[in-house]
Amino acid sequence: MFHGWLRRASVRGLYPARATALGLIDTTAWYGAEAPKQWRERAEGVRKNGLTGMVDFQVSRWFGDKFRAENPELAQAAANVFLANDLEAYASTCVLLGDADVRPFSPG
Repeated sequence: MFHGWLRRASVRGLYPARATALGLIDTTAWYGAEAPKQWRERAEGVRKNGLTGMVDFQVSRWFGDKFRAENPELAQAAANVFLANDLEAYASTCVLLGDADVRPFSPG
């Protein structure tokens, strides 16, 4: 679940000559002052309870109500991919995202 935007934004900031343009969609450079605490809580929840309890939340963010109603098999397929994540890798990524701040690499 490593967010490609973080990697691309960091590369752009660290190596500006290597990236002349970036297309970043549905992203943020920083999740806010409370992010480290919130993402660590999410990580701990996953470590204790697994990913199953997060499926409905995740699928509702990925697909609109109409799409889910008309394509339950596709929504379930995406949920299955989510559930196949390595728990420790997912939890570690949550911590990374909570600590991430690439605002210094963002223009303006």
